[in-house]
Amino acid sequence: MSHHSWDYDGPTPMWVYEQEAERLDLYEDVWEERARPQSGPQGELDVAALPGQHMWAVVPIITAMDVTVYPHYPRSKPTGAKVGHNGDKVLRDGAVRASKRASAYCVANDLNHMLTLTYRGTAPSIEQVLRDSGNLRRSLARHLFDDSAFPWLRVLEWGTEHHRPHAHWMLGGQAAHLGADLWKHGDAHVEAIPDLAALRRVVEYLAKEFDKADRPKTRRYDPAPGFAPEVGPVEYFDTREEAITYAEILMGGIPPDEWLEPREWRGPLPVQMRWNQREY
Repeated sequence: MSHHSWDYDGPTPMWVYEQEAERLDLYEDVWEERARPQSGPQGELDVAALPGQHMWAVVPIITAMDVTVYPHYPRSKPTGAKVGHNGDKVLRDGAVRASKRASAYCVANDLNHMLTLTYRGTAPSIEQVLRDSGNLRRSLARHLFDDSAFPWLRVLEWGTEHHRPHAHWMLGGQAAHLGADLWKHGDAHVEAIPDLAALRRVVEYLAKEFDKADRPKTRRYDPAPGFAPEVGPVEYFDTREEAITYAEILMGGIPPDEWLEPREWRGPLPVQMRWNQREY
C-alpha cells in the first residue's frame, strides 16, 4: 500500500480549524474545492491526461464515524475558463455541505433527541425567538451543566401557515426533556432517536429547507461552539482502493453505508463512508 503521510503544503480544510475558530458560519468545506479538478471550457477534466498526478486523500471525522475519500490533484493547472454557478446551484451546494456538517456535529456529540418548540397566539418576531432560545439555553446550562457550555444544535424554520417561526433543537435526553418542561410559549415535543442511522435521517429532515433563500436566519443552523467533531490527520494514497482499505482499518470494519458522491465532472468521484456500530 502506497501511503503518504508527509506534511502537505496546501491549504488545510477550514473545518479542521473549526474547534479553534468556534464559528461554524466560517466552517466552509474548502477541502472539497481544493480537491475539485480544475475545469476546462466545458467544465470537464479528462483524468487520463494527468497520469501519476493524482492521489487519494482520506479525511476522517473520527467522532462522527464518517470518512470521505477525495481525489486530489496536487499539480493540476487550469485548462480554461471556470464554469460559473447560478444562484440556485450555490444554494444547493451550500445546503448539502451544511447538512453534512450538522450531521457530523450531532453524531459526534450524541445529540440523540430532537426537541421541537412552537408558539401559540401571535406569531413572534425572529428577534423574540432568538431571545427565548437564549433564555432556554441559559436555563438548561444552569440546571444541568453548572452554567457550563454544553453541546446543542438549533434549526429555525418557517411554519407552513402564516410564516410562523418555530425551532428544532438537537440535544441529549436530559436537556431535551427539561427544555420541554421549561418551554412556556407554546407546544413542545421530544423525539428520542434510537441509533446513528436514524439520527442522520433526522438531520436530513432538519436540512430540508437549507437550500431555500427565504430562511429565518442567514445561517442554516446554529451549534454550540467548542464541540466540533474530531477530525483525524489527512492521509494520502496512490489509489482509491488503498485509501478505502486504510479507512476501513482506521474505523474498525467495513461500513454499512458507502457511496460515490455525485459531481459535475468526469473522472474519479469522492467516496463517502459512514459507520453505525455505536448504539445509544
